[in-house]
Amino acid sequence: MTMSGRLRWVVPVRRVKQTIFGLTAAMAAFAYVWFAAVRAVPGVRQRKAAARAARGG
Repeated sequence: MTMSGRLRWVVPVRRVKQTIFGLTAAMAAFAYVWFAAVRAVPGVRQRKAAARAARGG
């Protein structure tokens, strides 16, 4: 196989890696925002505190 034959696969592989990286980053950002929003909901801290008090912790 010639060098140009090998290089033909470099661009598609790079594109796949970039796509996978982009999707992973988007999912991580979504998860971060979702967890931050859940923690910021009014009443969550009070419910957690009540649950800890009920357990005796």
